[in-house]
Amino acid sequence: MRRFLFPALLTFFAFSVLMSGAARADEVATGQALVAKKCTTCHGDAVYARSNRSITSLAALKARVPRCAKAAHADWTPAEIAAVVAYLNTTFYHFPTK
Repeated sequence: MRRFLFPALLTFFAFSVLMSGAARADEVATGQALVAKKCTTCHGDAVYARSNRSITSLAALKARVPRCAKAAHADWTPAEIAAVVAYLNTTFYHFPTK
């Protein structure tokens, strides 16, 4: 029984990691589309890459995105807000997520 349990658990773990990576890529792609539609049409993406940016942590980014969404009249769901945070962090900010 043990001989079969370890390979099965290893396979399950590897599959879980691969699937979570695919979901993450999908989330980032969704965030990119939302930012392109509601954010960068107004201020471009240079605001995210400037050296004196006011966002200095993941917590600050998570707090800012809903405020910006409201200002842009973007009626985003919590999942869409999370996707925008994931896109901005992955592409521009690179804050640790854990």
